[in-house]
Amino acid sequence: MKYLFGIVVLAVYVFVPTNIFASDSTKTKTVSFSVGAGLTSSSVYGSMVARNNQFDGQSTMENKIGYTIRFNIEKQVGSMVFFNTGLHYTQKQVDPMVKSNSIYRDRLKTGYISIPLELGVNLWPQQQHANLSLLVGAFSNFCIADKSTSGPDRVGFKVSGITETLAAGARLSLYQSISSKFFVQYNYCQDITNTYIETLYWTSNEPNKKFVYKYRTPLFLQACCLLCKT
Repeated sequence: MKYLFGIVVLAVYVFVPTNIFASDSTKTKTVSFSVGAGLTSSSVYGSMVARNNQFDGQSTMENKIGYTIRFNIEKQVGSMVFFNTGLHYTQKQVDPMVKSNSIYRDRLKTGYISIPLELGVNLWPQQQHANLSLLVGAFSNFCIADKSTSGPDRVGFKVSGITETLAAGARLSLYQSISSKFFVQYNYCQDITNTYIETLYWTSNEPNKKFVYKYRTPLFLQACCLLCKT
């Protein structure tokens, strides 16, 4: 089922008519390709964070700066509405047990290839020299690199190979011409499936219970430049 998301992304781009939400007189290039990069600042939530707070009042979370590299494919379906997909590489990292009383602490650092599917709405028609857009959507994330560490006393620590994320964001676009665009985008992303699954040491009061971490990741300062339109 998780691989179905990527198939849906391709199907939308193949079968969605380009004149939806547009009049017959709209004469705009409808598919564009762009590249960009930005920074991330991740935190985590979930049952493991709650347990850390419950049994270790001194434990705090330290957000680590990561980065994202993006290749975007955007399909315009009128002057006001567009779909966005592509391929993103994003590194997320956070230390969830800083200043903890525990001898062994979790440190999370993982890299993902993501396939986004976002719906965007322009606040003004596309032909304007500058525009502000709002985006909502979902990402499917495939773990390709993991340097996370956990204590040797843990019975189990597993990184999920595939995670699903909901996202919302805003974009400021500057048009130099019909074929030249630069934009800055902000996204807030929150995992809705388990990112890390951890089982504690045998002597804990819940030795068989599985605890989880899930990422919350703002993607900010995403500067992107248009490559071409078709």
